[in-house]
Amino acid sequence: MAQGKDHIWGGIPLDAAEDESAVDEDIASYLGRKRISLKKIENLHKRRLLSALSTSAATRSGSTRKEYIDFGCAVCSSRFLCKALIVLLIFVLLIVLIILLATFLPNHHPPRLHHDKYTVALSKALLFFDAQMSGELPSNSTIKYRRSSGLQDGILADGTFVNLTGGFYDSGSHVKFGFPAAFATTLLSWTVIEYSAKYKDADELSHVKDIIKWSTDYHLKTFNHSDDDVRHIYAQVGEGTVRTLSSVENDGSCWQRPEDMKYPRVVAKCTSAPELAAETAAALAAASIIFKADEHYATSLLQGAENIFAFATNLQKRANYTESGAPDAASFYPSSGYYDEHVWAAVWLFFATGNWSYFNYAIDENLMNSAQAAYNTGNAYGVFDWDNKLLGAQLLLTRLLILLDPGMPALSTLHENVNSAMCLYLPNLRKLQMTKGGLVMLKGVNATAPLHDAVTAAFLSKLYADYMKAADIPGWDCGDAFHSYDAVTDFSLSQVDYILGENPEKLSYVVGHGSRYPKYVYHRASSIPSDGIYYDCKGGFLWKDSSLPNPHTLQGALVGGPKANDRYKDQRLNNAEPTIASNAGLVAALVAVARDSLAWDPIDSDTLFSSLPSLSQPPA
Repeated sequence: MAQGKDHIWGGIPLDAAEDESAVDEDIASYLGRKRISLKKIENLHKRRLLSALSTSAATRSGSTRKEYIDFGCAVCSSRFLCKALIVLLIFVLLIVLIILLATFLPNHHPPRLHHDKYTVALSKALLFFDAQMSGELPSNSTIKYRRSSGLQDGILADGTFVNLTGGFYDSGSHVKFGFPAAFATTLLSWTVIEYSAKYKDADELSHVKDIIKWSTDYHLKTFNHSDDDVRHIYAQVGEGTVRTLSSVENDGSCWQRPEDMKYPRVVAKCTSAPELAAETAAALAAASIIFKADEHYATSLLQGAENIFAFATNLQKRANYTESGAPDAASFYPSSGYYDEHVWAAVWLFFATGNWSYFNYAIDENLMNSAQAAYNTGNAYGVFDWDNKLLGAQLLLTRLLILLDPGMPALSTLHENVNSAMCLYLPNLRKLQMTKGGLVMLKGVNATAPLHDAVTAAFLSKLYADYMKAADIPGWDCGDAFHSYDAVTDFSLSQVDYILGENPEKLSYVVGHGSRYPKYVYHRASSIPSDGIYYDCKGGFLWKDSSLPNPHTLQGALVGGPKANDRYKDQRLNNAEPTIASNAGLVAALVAVARDSLAWDPIDSDTLFSSLPSLSQPPA
């Protein structure tokens, strides 16, 4: 008999036994009984195995055998399977929904990108305003060498105290001039209205709005903003004129930290101020638009704007503000006339209120002609600054024309005026003087602070290009030639790039920006070290006359700039004084050119028009 391997259950292999021909009857009987036993054993093992599997599955899931599905290669719970299918279905639906939203909804929130050089400079330029703060400083102040100051501002000649704390010191001294400060506020508000998305992308939207509110809080203190019969406005705190034949200490004759001031702070009160009051109205009206979400504050701003504008346009109160109570300001911020401020303020009030009476006032032919006549004379043409607002007002009205097209012939005339001004900036038509390095000299070759005018020109030109882009207007005509809006964009970029270091001196004129920038800034607070020593009125001149650079970097300050030959000497007495008005222009130019390649629209086309009524049938 052939030898075979033992069967798994023991004994003789069945196939071998069946093949043996000589098996006797006893063996055959034995094998038959063995097969029956093996069959029983096999069935018993199967029953035990199934019982064990059933018990194990029930222990794991608490379910009966009916709650499992056998896929052949795996066994799983039917309840688990249902849940998995539901989750998968929800996930697929969410993916489809996201794709649909991304496809059909406009992109109002573009992805954040790394900052370009203009955005970096923008953040620094805003820091200058933090360094200029007067009053009780906020706990989150970013300027570590500054503390609260000017807490007694508002003591009048008769000893009466009117709370005039807060606001901003104007420049390198500690005088608070209302006229340029109001302009700076209006300009900053305008930039937020147009470029809020860029500010948000730069993480500076809250910062710039805090700066604006710090200023408007102060301007609301300068007159009775809740009274519709305003009688006066406080134009100035402090005195900048040095009294050479007097021992009186003031902001001009002393060189101290603002925290160390102990001399009396003169308050200028004006009973007539058509230009100052109108600029204040413009500032409050423009700010009311960006603070519209804060209904209570926006209402206060707008109420104040309307009340102070009524004071500004009172026919019985037309004496220049420097002649009616603020003579010191005549040496620093003299007004050339009030017509442009009246147009400017009326335009802002129209956009803030939607009241057509302000619009009609702004485009009044006699008023506009008076403003234009003043603008066309002297060296003001093409200038937009604290004293010349007409070009800005006309650009705002041009915005109304090209974006909403209300069908008003008067706006077309203003549009042509803007076109003519923009033509000045084009290389082949330029009538303005330029340095060899490319800096525009808007006030002539003898201008002492050419950069202060260049930044506002850069802002207006870039903004005009953005208006045309938003309105799908490819360009405009200068004489017989057509020019793309890229032409004024190039001009704007050329001025900003010059300021940031692309100039013959290879010097950034924004303090703290770039590898080379002015170190000897004409600025009291940043020129005196934080050494714990009190320097009195005359003691601080040690630092004004020091050959050492300022111990504190006045981040973001824009100095006056070079001479007509593109040369600049880094000295405190050489065009080295920044101002809040010029820095507002710098902020405006930087935010206008920053992030110009982003996917969103170049400007916010809607916010400025949000309060306007229907333009289908404007009043005649």
